[in-house]
Amino acid sequence: MANEDASSVTSSLDAAEGRRVLLLRHGQAVHNVGPDVPDAPLTALGKVQAGAWRNTIHEFDAEVVLISPLTRAVQTACLAFESDAAPMEMCRWARELWWDEEANQPGSIEKMQLLLQGLPRGSEVHGLEKALNPGVQEPMTEGDSVEALRTLLLRRPEERVAVVTHWGVINGLCGHHPDNCELVECSIEPQGKLTVVSSHLPPGARMRRWIEPFFNMGCHL
Repeated sequence: MANEDASSVTSSLDAAEGRRVLLLRHGQAVHNVGPDVPDAPLTALGKVQAGAWRNTIHEFDAEVVLISPLTRAVQTACLAFESDAAPMEMCRWARELWWDEEANQPGSIEKMQLLLQGLPRGSEVHGLEKALNPGVQEPMTEGDSVEALRTLLLRRPEERVAVVTHWGVINGLCGHHPDNCELVECSIEPQGKLTVVSSHLPPGARMRRWIEPFFNMGCHL
């Protein structure tokens, strides 16, 4: 499916009916361009990619934003939804797969609280303790975690739910292969099947003058 610039967001939503799940992959992170590091944060390019959504993402009309408790997803959510009013909740089941890799292991509550202090709308993100501590019904496998998220999405009362998450989760939910900071708009059926309706690159991602400086530094989308 071809990517669309954010200018097509409104027409896409107007043409579609029913519940929507908006899956936003995090921006470029340190481990995407280098070695595995604990709870990998965004690179400079990743922050630009996330911030590029700031003035456009409200057009998707998300009623709530669920956020993976990994640093790169939290940074992406706060930067992308900086000018939006949707409530933001951490969601443990939105974390990346491959749990044995250092980049996919959440940090402490204290580190997350410190991170949020320096992010737009950081004080509005809630659910830290539940997202960062294993619960009684903790999924035993990565696949179980994806299915737990799918069930949660079915049970949410909102018509449009945004999830700021990761490649493995998005691929597991709908089979899509998202780029960094790509937003994948899906319909959701009563049995939990997610079907891709459209996908959107960050605003300006197709403009050479926006990405050329980062290519010159050796970064890649």
